[in-house]
Amino acid sequence: MPITTKIASMALVVAGAVALLGATAGGQVSFRDIQRDGSVKVIGNFGLPVGQIITLEGRRAKPLKTTNEQTLEVEKVNGKALPTRDRTFDIQIENVAALPEGVPIVVKGFEALHWVGAPDTNWYVGAYFVVTEVVGPATLQFKPWLR
Repeated sequence: MPITTKIASMALVVAGAVALLGATAGGQVSFRDIQRDGSVKVIGNFGLPVGQIITLEGRRAKPLKTTNEQTLEVEKVNGKALPTRDRTFDIQIENVAALPEGVPIVVKGFEALHWVGAPDTNWYVGAYFVVTEVVGPATLQFKPWLR
């Protein structure tokens, strides 16, 4: 499944979660409720709340139209292999130099969301990963996240 389809699917999951956890009849929820201590928890690609520190293990994704040198092909989350139907999952790493090829990569950080597209036309909520610590390889450099 292409990463854009996966991200779009994640956006639908987010929308469904918001609807179940306090949206008004019109499908709306205040952004104030989607805070760290808010009444709505947004669940990310790995079944955990967006913003929660997690550990990802994987390798640099194979070159495709939907990947680049910062795309991690995730094999494990918090030490657990992904379910069989989702053997791997690609996610964009926001604040690293190019991921090295052919070596295991282990990073700690969190999923974050961003708006993709034009407000009045075709848009979706996308997810990416922000590294807070590189576990390995030691040669992987990351920049502090400044958003």
